[in-house]
Amino acid sequence: MANQRSVNSLKGSQRGGFSDSQSGETCAFSADVQQDTDELLPLLEPPGDFEVWAYYWAMPSRPRLLGRTSSGAHPWWRLLEPPVDSHWGPTANLTRATVCGPVGPHPIHACWRKSTLNRVRAALSGLPWTSIDVLRIGRTELREYERPIIVWVGVSPSAMVKIEEPWALIASNLRAVRAALDADNLTDVECEMRESEIFKTANAGPRLLLPPRDRGQYDYYGRQDELYAVTGYGLSLSLG
Repeated sequence: MANQRSVNSLKGSQRGGFSDSQSGETCAFSADVQQDTDELLPLLEPPGDFEVWAYYWAMPSRPRLLGRTSSGAHPWWRLLEPPVDSHWGPTANLTRATVCGPVGPHPIHACWRKSTLNRVRAALSGLPWTSIDVLRIGRTELREYERPIIVWVGVSPSAMVKIEEPWALIASNLRAVRAALDADNLTDVECEMRESEIFKTANAGPRLLLPPRDRGQYDYYGRQDELYAVTGYGLSLSLG
């Protein structure tokens, strides 16, 4: 029987992260999420071209960002401040801007499996999602458990190209996930969506990908960047 593996998926223990992959099961749309979400996140905006590929630049897989619930409250360039003393300006901070790690102590442990996961899955209406992970993603300058907790949704890039208005779909789903999190009083938890493909593998085991080559800070446009942005690459062996 074929197995499904999310290439960008991060697995964790109870004190670490949570992970859920698309299984094809239908989740009934929760009544708590059926509310009109148009008024949520009034400042929500799509990521710019630079933010799309640079937001996760510090991660080995460098997946492309599709959208995030925090875009209105935390603009992209603010994440790169303060600028370093370099002629490259804020972009010199890309290699240390974003790291991920375990959730640690937080109320989400008590409700994720009981209710929040089902609410989030129900909120992802019409979106070709591939995985749902929960972990902390933030700047290296922040202490480990001060980084924001993120519901990290992987979305199939091959399926998204067939959608006529991709940002409209992403935005509506971000607002719905925001409503789902608020329903469980997880107001400090955000949602981010990125490109992430899954592969069905036979008994031979999971598909193996070549690791990224050692790239300098000036090598922004290598062809391998495009490869890993689509297929992804495991980000961590353990979340603790």
